[in-house]
Amino acid sequence: MEFSAVAQKILAPKRVDLSNVHTNEAVANPRDSEHRDRPFVMTVAENVLCWEHMKPYVEKFSQLHLYDNMYSPSYDGREYFKKSVAHFLSTKVFKVPVTPDTIIAVDGSGAVMDIMGAALLNPNDAFICITPCYNSFNNNFSLRNGGTLIRADTTKNNYVISEEILENAFKEAEAKGQKVKMLVFTNPNNPTGTVYSEEEMRLVLRFCRKHNIHLFSDEIYALSVKPESEMKEDENRYISFAKILENDPKKDDVTILWGFSKDLGLSGFRTSVLVTYNKSLHTVLNEMIHFCEVAGNTQSFAANMLSDEQFMEEHIALLQKRVWEMRQLAEKEFTRMKVPYSRGYAGFFSWLNLREYLNEDSYEGEQELYQFIYEHGNVIVAPGTKYNSNEYGWYRWIFTCYDEEEMKLALKGLEKALRERKHKRSHAQVN
Repeated sequence: MEFSAVAQKILAPKRVDLSNVHTNEAVANPRDSEHRDRPFVMTVAENVLCWEHMKPYVEKFSQLHLYDNMYSPSYDGREYFKKSVAHFLSTKVFKVPVTPDTIIAVDGSGAVMDIMGAALLNPNDAFICITPCYNSFNNNFSLRNGGTLIRADTTKNNYVISEEILENAFKEAEAKGQKVKMLVFTNPNNPTGTVYSEEEMRLVLRFCRKHNIHLFSDEIYALSVKPESEMKEDENRYISFAKILENDPKKDDVTILWGFSKDLGLSGFRTSVLVTYNKSLHTVLNEMIHFCEVAGNTQSFAANMLSDEQFMEEHIALLQKRVWEMRQLAEKEFTRMKVPYSRGYAGFFSWLNLREYLNEDSYEGEQELYQFIYEHGNVIVAPGTKYNSNEYGWYRWIFTCYDEEEMKLALKGLEKALRERKHKRSHAQVN
């Protein structure tokens, strides 16, 4: 059998990321009350904190709409679904009017990135990502088209975007003979938890328009932010690019992503939403969604849920309260352990600086420390190179994937591993 270039790319040998291997094993054999010896999986950004609130409503929200058992006349979403989503985004997320004709429903964010890459990128084209960034951007946007991710890394600028960082990334692509077709912006940021300022967002938009680059704004954690009652005056509030574009006559060069997996804790629903004002792009994506359409019964559940105003108000308040409480719990422990971390206030993760524990400032050194934490702490934590970090020794810790009791045990596992690492080093120095 002769495989395609895409298949050969998938089958080609790759350097092993042990956290991927162990995560796959642990997800297949999860830790539970009968298997307390199994490892804690801190690598998957699941939100289990609000399921008890949602569970009593499942039967109510599962009522099907008329014709849900039949083919949809349009792949991009059923009309009742798009109306419900548009209203929800307008009132609860973007806080500006969104119309149903701009909505595209897709079977998960990975599929969104795949079809966006297919729509915009050719082999040898490039797309810029503000980094550190979500670990699957590289694969999801470029697997089937050969595009190349170019980093615009903010690590040494305290995760603040600057014109110099953006222009340097553009020049890097030019030097490689690559045409930059898209910039991927994530707000709130994954993995740092950073919320960008309006000034940074307008800077990114100006940069994209200067170089005729399409802007893709991933806003999947839009509601998973610090409660307003806890916000300080100098902290950035989440703003959608939909708000930035509200009075902009040119809106067709920005596409926005939101979904159900994070803010609603429904990753298994495989439902994401694109908002685009570009009619040609909408037409192209509608054809591609033939291969990744959201099931009718899923759209029914989602529309019923989003239309229940009281439930959604309660859910958003509970989400923000519990996510913030778990962040405080985790970061209080990191502070006590003297583990430095980036002070984010959105998303499900803390960005930990474990550079002092590296034996070697390299990919191999980062993997070796990961393996040590896994073996001595029974914890699977994601190394920073997965997130296109320009520095070795950063690790992402998810604090929404277990309840409080389990999270405390996972933190004790990390502390045990780091304590043993220090002890082993001091013992080696004495000898």
